[in-house]
Amino acid sequence: MATGLDKGVKILSNLNIVGSVILLVFLVLAGPTLKIVQHLTESFGIYASSLPELMFWVDANNENPGWHATWTAFYWAWTICWSPFVGMFFARISRGRTVRQFIAGTILAPTIFDIVWFAAFGRTAIEVERNDPGVLTEPVVENGDTPQALFTLLAQYPLYMVTGTIALAVIVFYFVTSIDSSALVMDTFATGEEEATPWYYRVAWAISVGVVTAALLFINDSGIQALQEVVIIIALPFFFVYFIMMFALVKAMDDDAAADRKFRSRQWEKTDTPEKYEEAEAKPAPGYDEEGNEIDRPELEYDYDNETWRLTETLVIEGEAETEDGDEEVVEVEVPEGTPVEIDTVEPAGATKVEGER
Repeated sequence: MATGLDKGVKILSNLNIVGSVILLVFLVLAGPTLKIVQHLTESFGIYASSLPELMFWVDANNENPGWHATWTAFYWAWTICWSPFVGMFFARISRGRTVRQFIAGTILAPTIFDIVWFAAFGRTAIEVERNDPGVLTEPVVENGDTPQALFTLLAQYPLYMVTGTIALAVIVFYFVTSIDSSALVMDTFATGEEEATPWYYRVAWAISVGVVTAALLFINDSGIQALQEVVIIIALPFFFVYFIMMFALVKAMDDDAAADRKFRSRQWEKTDTPEKYEEAEAKPAPGYDEEGNEIDRPELEYDYDNETWRLTETLVIEGEAETEDGDEEVVEVEVPEGTPVEIDTVEPAGATKVEGER
């Protein structure tokens, strides 16, 4: 986190993706591959068909007391509270991306990966539990040891030392990147600066998040219940603020689409006549004569006393001039040494600065 967004968070996030893909591919190939594919297809269809009903289900008949409040309502509130941090973080890492790229990278790709992940691990766990009843559920039900289920599942297949190590690393990296991104966003909120904030600010925020998380691990069930209630209460005002944010987003996108951008036009406009092009081509380029030969540049030196450039040698300029009779003759003009010269702000080639009184 002290190294910033482009180094620390980016490296850990890439390691997360690689580790997760390795575990997923391993389990699909080593586990019941055909069952996983069938389960993926069927479960996605069930979810898609049940989603409209589940969106409006609030357990009005009290068929499953407490489940809706403990899971659905709580995680809705949790998402509302967490989304400002996630949204700010996505905005920072998505700068310069199109809306299509943003939707594909932050919504479609993670959703598809999650569907495949839960189908693979879920179906594999079902098959393991069928073959050996209680091997996965017993530690969870009797001891409440939910994390152990993942490692018990991986232990049923070869290369457990490798896959178990990768799984542990992925869990740690996911936790670290979550804290790191939260620290970056909280630092932005606190300082009002998006870049170049002191590294110890982010470290302080990360430590504070870690301390709070560690404290929650030692709180009993009543403390967790109180925390869930606080989250729901805090999420309520954000719920109404999000409607304003959605309206602002639509308006901003509409204003952006209506902005005048000349590069969108495919129509060509004629800016100069052919005569002007021919006249411009007939003139030699700056620093070259009419035959295309480079003109020798005069030697100059800078006079600090008078703050001007001066010639270090006599300059002879040859060219055509019109006489009083209307005839054109070749003339030579001599510019003596030491004559002040007006030039552009960029130092000319061959020029040197001579020290003087400043």
